[in-house]
Amino acid sequence: MKLPGAHALLAGTVLFLVGLNLRAAMTALGPVLPEIMQATGLSSGGAGVLTTVPVLCLGLLAGFAPPLARALGADRALLALMLLLAAGCLLRLSGGVAALIASGTVVGAAIGMGNVLMPGMVKRDFADHPALMTGIYTMAMCVSAAAGTALSVPLSDWLGGWPAGIASWAAPALLAALVLALAGGRGRAGTPVRLAAVPGLWRNRLAWIITVSMGMQSTITYILFTWLPPLLRERGMDPVDAGLVAALSSVTQMFSSLIAPTLATRSRDQRFAIPILLTVGFTGFLIAQYGPLGLAWLGTVLMGLGQGGTFAVSLMLIVLRSPDARVAAQLSSMAQSVAYTITGLGPMLVGLAHDLVGSWAMLTPLIGVITAAGMIAGYGAGKDRTLPRAQ
Repeated sequence: MKLPGAHALLAGTVLFLVGLNLRAAMTALGPVLPEIMQATGLSSGGAGVLTTVPVLCLGLLAGFAPPLARALGADRALLALMLLLAAGCLLRLSGGVAALIASGTVVGAAIGMGNVLMPGMVKRDFADHPALMTGIYTMAMCVSAAAGTALSVPLSDWLGGWPAGIASWAAPALLAALVLALAGGRGRAGTPVRLAAVPGLWRNRLAWIITVSMGMQSTITYILFTWLPPLLRERGMDPVDAGLVAALSSVTQMFSSLIAPTLATRSRDQRFAIPILLTVGFTGFLIAQYGPLGLAWLGTVLMGLGQGGTFAVSLMLIVLRSPDARVAAQLSSMAQSVAYTITGLGPMLVGLAHDLVGSWAMLTPLIGVITAAGMIAGYGAGKDRTLPRAQ
């Protein structure tokens, strides 16, 4: 059902503001990891564990989103999650390892559950325009990722240190919470998504193909979120420039995440969309790692085009393969909880491999294997078919 104009604008604003908070608190860590390691004495493996905690929580705790939305309604649940996210960011002010781990747990839980609720809200409020609205809120997430990466070092310098710099991302979460509180319950934009059981979802082959596809693309993304700035710094790039280069990838993701879903829906199905986008991203990674340092900017642009487009199309497939908002929310919960649990292992494995080998030699074969698996799963997820309706 089409929303009235004012309610559609309100719902779209809520989606955009929440999307602006679903990456920055996590991507802000990468550019200041060397400073965190120096201040806390963590090794590369330890830093990998530190960055793995929030990503694991994206998956392990995302399953709590459906009961939370069932109890509060999707909009009030998002309000609670924005407040939780702000609290998680503020925990970082102490600068201790224990506080950083606790912060990662809280931040990961809030973002993970927020991720799960978004496709259901798109299906609920924008069933006639799923590609456009998926692109808009995914673009907001890319803005968030870019801001976290680009501003982490400058904010740390301006606020007197990395603890305050990475804690400052509580501010946009509080802004989103304020807007949600002011707008809550108005029209259909405030009605809860009711989550009924979907028969056999966890045994459904299509659901698992979508889940694996999302898991592979998100694993690549979070490995590079975490380790691209340190990799570039190790190659000799200035710390601020390394953050800006990584941020450029996220900026590029804004455009591909907005355009890719619309282009993908112009075909009868989306079988080739994810394989093509993953190829573009992998090419960019090879340029950034092995090409002349000056070409790292070009490499990250290609990575951004591939990663942003793949992520947006993956989220859109959850909406397209679901017959209604309830199935979309349940499939989103399954796909993202499993996918991000898999994803959480990626940055940690890379950190441990770097400690073991003493270089980034293992990074290319690891990302190559993940990319190939993502292509196969993405091809299957793109076929034109639909899951069964909820009971």
